[in-house]
Amino acid sequence: MGKKEYKDSVHQGDNIDTKVVNDPSAIIDAYERGRKAGADVKSKKQITAKEPRKQKTNQQRIKPNKQNVNWNPKKYKANNRNQPPKRGAIGSAALSVASLFFIAIMIIAFTANPIAIGTDVGERAPDVEGKAYNGTSWVEFDFASYFDTTWEDGNVSGQWVALIFMDTDCPYCQQSASSQSQWASTYSSNNPNWNGPHVNFIASATELDLQGHETSRAEIQEFRSDYNHNFPYVDDIDQDNMKEWGIPGTPNYFLIQPDGIIAWVSDNANEDLEDAIIRLTPRDGA
Repeated sequence: MGKKEYKDSVHQGDNIDTKVVNDPSAIIDAYERGRKAGADVKSKKQITAKEPRKQKTNQQRIKPNKQNVNWNPKKYKANNRNQPPKRGAIGSAALSVASLFFIAIMIIAFTANPIAIGTDVGERAPDVEGKAYNGTSWVEFDFASYFDTTWEDGNVSGQWVALIFMDTDCPYCQQSASSQSQWASTYSSNNPNWNGPHVNFIASATELDLQGHETSRAEIQEFRSDYNHNFPYVDDIDQDNMKEWGIPGTPNYFLIQPDGIIAWVSDNANEDLEDAIIRLTPRDGA
């Protein structure tokens, strides 16, 4: 065209040779070339858009672990199965565990015996520990073996326990010892005239805190023999059982049901042990 134009966008259409600014012929020429260039760009975009997109493979979609330099897609899939469960799965598992725990607590609450251990009527009797003299030797005493927690009220076959806290040098214990021997024989399954349950008599022999007073196993054995007692005497010279039961003095009596629940206590009672046995124990045919 014989016309030179500036290449920058500000001076497009200026004729360099004639130094004419905004030469009409140069402007038209620049416009035509600009339109052609725009059409070429659009055409290239359309061609590129029509090309099919390459589909990424599963291996390309999975990003390798940066820490694993020798990444293997197959190993990645295998390891992925052992990944921690999703948050929702963890929540469901925790809820299930909590539900099972709650059910277990409810079962325990409804099946366990809630009765407190104590020395009042209606409470479960504390343990009695120590060696016991059975008329021949001193043997380990098992107080729990006398009870059956499945026993039901009114069942005559259950065996009751009459527990006596005593001191061999106590005058009141000596006075009541003869009656105790008679009671043990009367309220026994060996007595054909008694239609009630068998009552096991047990004596816990202690040593009271009296000046100049001493007790020994030999003295306990002699006392038992002198009053013809055929029931066990537990050695409580150290007062462990007496303190556990809160005994203020001797003699002191407890009548205990076959399930280990205390049914009667002699303190402040207007009846003796025999009357309590007759009143509280069930009878055959009653």
